[in-house]
Amino acid sequence: MRRLTALGIAVLVGVLAAPVPALAGPSAALCAPDNARGGVPADFVLDACVTAKTIILFNDLAVPVVVRATGSLGSAARVQERKTPAASVLRTLAHAGVLLLPGDVVRWPLGSGRARLDAAPLQPAAAAAIVDDVASYLPRPGDSSAGRADYAAFAGVVTDVATAIQTRQACVDGKNFLQAEACDVTAASAIGRAAVVQLPQRTAFNLLSVVLETDNWTAWANAGAPLTGATRLVQGARAVAVAAPAAPAAAARKVTAAAPRTSAAAPTVPRPPAPAAAAAPRPPAAPSPTVAPRTWRDVLADLLARAQASKGHDIHKGKKKHGD
Repeated sequence: MRRLTALGIAVLVGVLAAPVPALAGPSAALCAPDNARGGVPADFVLDACVTAKTIILFNDLAVPVVVRATGSLGSAARVQERKTPAASVLRTLAHAGVLLLPGDVVRWPLGSGRARLDAAPLQPAAAAAIVDDVASYLPRPGDSSAGRADYAAFAGVVTDVATAIQTRQACVDGKNFLQAEACDVTAASAIGRAAVVQLPQRTAFNLLSVVLETDNWTAWANAGAPLTGATRLVQGARAVAVAAPAAPAAAARKVTAAAPRTSAAAPTVPRPPAPAAAAAPRPPAAPSPTVAPRTWRDVLADLLARAQASKGHDIHKGKKKHGD
């Protein structure tokens, strides 16, 4: 019976470890797509749909996928998610991203700038297989005493178990029987210590019956597989509408004669002095009467006139004396 159980686990793990075919990609069933900003790669590993304002992803694979969002994106909103104790433990392991379990649907608000989503397998690779095998020991959904710290404690144990079995796998490679037994003892010691330190005593002892089984170690060491297909989805920045220039006539009407205001007063430039009024030109002096040049004849006539006048005066004076 034990061997049949181990065989069943090995077959299941083998199926999960096989490369996942790229059956996802653009999905119009998730939204009315708008590929103006980049769309979805045809071979994207998850079902996806983008619009001008959102990005929606649907994990239709059989393995968990961690999606890291960068750029102009808002907080992720879970449209559909698995709500089980195992899911709570696995989500605790996705420290730097959003975990999409099989069947989960998550939506991101898309801003105006560039945005990018990167998908990757959950680490450690053996985590999903280990959680599935210890699921019966996890807190029940209706257990009021279970909280985030309890799921974080189980996540810590799962991480330590995965590390121990990977170390043990490298240790036994090429070793003989006795050397391989020593590798098993080292792995069992690390696993037992991790369970006892991080979990309640009773839970730890019950869990050891599963996590110390060497057949499980082999199955878990081979679990996990890389994703096949495109793992990056990029959206470009939103196009900015450019306003048409105003008509010249309308622009001319807006121009006013007022000078533009400035924050500082414009410097005063001194005006040049007004030129002095030119003195009115003086009127030309009246021309003096032209005196004809005197000739000798004129001088002699003048002398003769004076002589006659003097002679008449003397005659008149002599007659007066005679009468006396």
